[in-house]
Amino acid sequence: MYFDCVLFLLNASFHKKKCKKILQLPISFRNYTFIILICRFLRPNNCIRIVIDFERAGFLENPATEKPLLLSLLNSYSRKKKYGSEIRSLRQFQPSFFASQRHFKVYSNQIEYHAPNAKNILPSESDIIEHNIEGIAVFNNKDFCIENLGDTEILLSEDTDMFSFDYSDDFIIKSKYFDELKRSGNNEIKLNIKDITKSNIDCVIFEECMNILKNGWNLNFAGLKKEEFLGLIWLLYDLTCYSDSDALLTFYKNLLPFIFLYLQDRSNVGVSNLTGADFINYNKYFLPFLYLLYETIDITYNSNRKELVLVEKKQNKNILSFEKHNIDEIMVRITPIALELISQENSKDKFVFLNCIVYSFKIKGIKISSDDIYFTEFKDLDFACNNITKHTTNYEMRTSFISIFSSLQSIKNNEITYVEFERLELLSTDYCFLETLKNLDSLILVKCNTSLNFLLCKLSYYFPKLRKLHIVGFLLLNGFFNHLHALHIELLDLSCCIYNGSSKDLNALRNETLKELRANYSRLNYKILQSFMLCKVLKFLSVRGVNFERLRYFEDHENWQNKFQYLDLSYSKLNQFFSEYFSSNIQVEILYLDQLNEIKYLKRILSQKSLHTTTKKLSLSKNLITRDILTHITAFEVLQHINLSFSTDNSLDFLNSEYVFASKLVDLDLSGNKLELTNLSFIYQFDCLSRLNLCHCDLSYGFMSHLSKALISSLREINLCGNKLCSSDISQIFSITNLVYLVITLDNKVFSEFLKEYGILKCLVLETLVLVNTNVDSDIENFIISQPILKNVELRGCKVNSNSQIMKININPLPLEDIV
Repeated sequence: MYFDCVLFLLNASFHKKKCKKILQLPISFRNYTFIILICRFLRPNNCIRIVIDFERAGFLENPATEKPLLLSLLNSYSRKKKYGSEIRSLRQFQPSFFASQRHFKVYSNQIEYHAPNAKNILPSESDIIEHNIEGIAVFNNKDFCIENLGDTEILLSEDTDMFSFDYSDDFIIKSKYFDELKRSGNNEIKLNIKDITKSNIDCVIFEECMNILKNGWNLNFAGLKKEEFLGLIWLLYDLTCYSDSDALLTFYKNLLPFIFLYLQDRSNVGVSNLTGADFINYNKYFLPFLYLLYETIDITYNSNRKELVLVEKKQNKNILSFEKHNIDEIMVRITPIALELISQENSKDKFVFLNCIVYSFKIKGIKISSDDIYFTEFKDLDFACNNITKHTTNYEMRTSFISIFSSLQSIKNNEITYVEFERLELLSTDYCFLETLKNLDSLILVKCNTSLNFLLCKLSYYFPKLRKLHIVGFLLLNGFFNHLHALHIELLDLSCCIYNGSSKDLNALRNETLKELRANYSRLNYKILQSFMLCKVLKFLSVRGVNFERLRYFEDHENWQNKFQYLDLSYSKLNQFFSEYFSSNIQVEILYLDQLNEIKYLKRILSQKSLHTTTKKLSLSKNLITRDILTHITAFEVLQHINLSFSTDNSLDFLNSEYVFASKLVDLDLSGNKLELTNLSFIYQFDCLSRLNLCHCDLSYGFMSHLSKALISSLREINLCGNKLCSSDISQIFSITNLVYLVITLDNKVFSEFLKEYGILKCLVLETLVLVNTNVDSDIENFIISQPILKNVELRGCKVNSNSQIMKININPLPLEDIV
């Protein structure tokens, strides 16, 4: 009957023939149609109503008051109005800087809020919603949250500003803060503005901000005061805004002219200028503007390395995204080309703003590389050193660093403790600036211009606090070594360096503070090496790839250091003298002996009793493993990690032995060896093994059944890529109860057979999955998505459908960028 009445009203109101025809339809069909119409107009649309109370409890300090040495900021914008006894419309306070229709819900004080109970209070578990939230009200009526269909008013209750709106997926610019509220499953929540932001934002500015988030309006404002502007950008930061379109980028671009306006001279009437205190106290809120300041430069902040990265733009980005950062200090990382582009694009406003932002942070250091590639960031030392020797010419800088970042030239140079220059021809201005950094703790110079040799002879004069020195790829003279003892260096890296001088003029004196020496692929004089080896506190020695055969005139090694935490002799060419020294009862905790030049030297070193009782990590990759060598290996007592990968001639026929360290071993690497199933039986004795690498071992079907049940329960990481797997192998892999890291190659046909036989299995603790040379079809894709706590996915040499769901899922830290 109710539906008939509604349809009759439709007919009377519109006199449409279609409505008349509807009245003639069967009752059941009419009822069904009407229900669809009602559901269409009253559906919740996955939204939450948020009611904001702007009454503040107590005085809120400006952030500048937290820094007593700075001038306090002007009081945040506030407006005072006297309200009558009646409810008044907020429209009378419509701001002059933005004129638009309102598309928000009416809030009426007729809604009665009761004291919340344990069932309807939104939990305060996250950092977004604080525990002191007052008056949270929850409504579970699903029909209460409806679509915004027209122009409505926002009403104010007496003595208090209230603002209400419906937040949904329709917002063009979204907020991670509001997203979390929406995910709570509640239909409505009441918050005080201080629960959202600590800025002194008022109801009017907040309303206009919500208008922009909802509709993506990005008009140019007029009359926005500095205090209102600072409150607005603070609010945007606290809301953690993001957008799938260019709406957020356009919004910030429209706000950028205000910054330039506030940077103008104070003689401008009516303009309240930004001060140094403003930039220092609001610096993280200004960062998004820095990201879009230049058309030709990509500017980002790397929170892991605390680096402000400025590199030349390779492609245009229309989407602005940024995260919250607790920044206490930054490292400026830039390229010479980026410096040139900034110089070309700079205006007075951009120059001042860039320097104000950089100056507002504590500057830890400076990194400049010709191509944004750094020697110190390579994990593969052999590749890194080869990369240095491959580059025969350096990039000649045309724009000096200090001409762009002039604010660092005075006070800030006392903060800088780290400098890294790589493959550059430095300008004299930057050279002079470098000399002023009296508090420098770490200096890294990688294959830079030879004029720096003069600086290397006076390091103790310019940098009295220097403790870490990396001089890589240089031609070193006597002057450097003769003055090195005057520094209290603790870490010295002379990798890829060549000594060019006469030993007659060399006064290399002992350095009593040297704890770590790296001389990989270097060519040094015997006197130089002698002075280093006499240092009693030396604990870390890496002489990878050094040709000791060319070093002569050593008399004895009686007083040389013989206790090391780390020793790397890999790829080195030992002579008789050094083989004797490294076999003279030395004690080493971590020992790398990859691909030694003589097997007799390897046997001699491994036979030491002192190593058997002290070495916890041993790497013998790319060596010939004979029965004698394996006998020495079995005698190690406290070994926890061993690497026998890529043995020459596949010389692992003697593995089935008893190992003294069996109960201690946690990491075994046999990758790159052709193994028979019988070779796997020796693994049974390693009950505590948690990491196993059998990558490219040419194992045949069914090899997983040869691993003991004890191993299945202890393993946490396993690499099986490049091996043949059958259904039972895959099943046993997924039965590893504590598996958190898996590297594997899957065959589509075998995996399909596995699914038919076993169904999709879930690894309950698997966090990282690396697929290698795999065609990711729908079956493999569904398997990935079904894993309950999977966090990291990496695809190496894999084929993936561009429309695949795996390309759309949000897995952090998102190694999906490595997809080939």
